[in-house]
Amino acid sequence: MRTQEEGRKEAPARERGGETFPSAPSLIGLPCSRHPDGWYTFTNGVMSSMVIKEHLTARATDIFLTTFPKSSTTWLKALLYSTLHRGTDELVAHSPHQLVPFLESQVFANDRIPDLSSLPSPRLFMTHIPSQSLPDSVAASGCKNIYHRVL
Repeated sequence: MRTQEEGRKEAPARERGGETFPSAPSLIGLPCSRHPDGWYTFTNGVMSSMVIKEHLTARATDIFLTTFPKSSTTWLKALLYSTLHRGTDELVAHSPHQLVPFLESQVFANDRIPDLSSLPSPRLFMTHIPSQSLPDSVAASGCKNIYHRVL
């Protein structure tokens, strides 16, 4: 994906001291960082969510798959992709992670602000970001947000 300015544009999130958020152990063996909007399994996830909240503009045709870590995410990505792209065999040649990108670690990785305007509709995204930390445009646009949690 292209960035808005040649190379990449740095987002101001790192200046907010994300490394100083309190942390605690989680049930999946990874430390969690506390952000005012929720808990994250990685400090980089906190930083990426701040950049996403400021710079992602959702479209009405977007589809977000929102899951808790280690809750059948890969399987759900494959189901979502194959449902929307019936008759294609891309899942034979590509991983679901390549076909449904992860917002925090693939699309907005390392504080990069990508230009998503050229992606065809519907745009499929996957995230572990708590719903209250997603941009306001996600709710305002009327896009679909598939939320999966393990009870």
